[in-house]
Amino acid sequence: MSNLENLRESVIEQAHEKGRMKLLDSKKKIDD
Repeated sequence: MSNLENLRESVIEQAHEKGRMKLLDSKKKIDD
């Protein structure tokens, strides 16, 4: 795997993590 592909993978993973956190945040707000 090239460095560029590696970088893209990690960026995508980070985006997924952020999306998951936002999802959890919105769920918490709804629960409140």
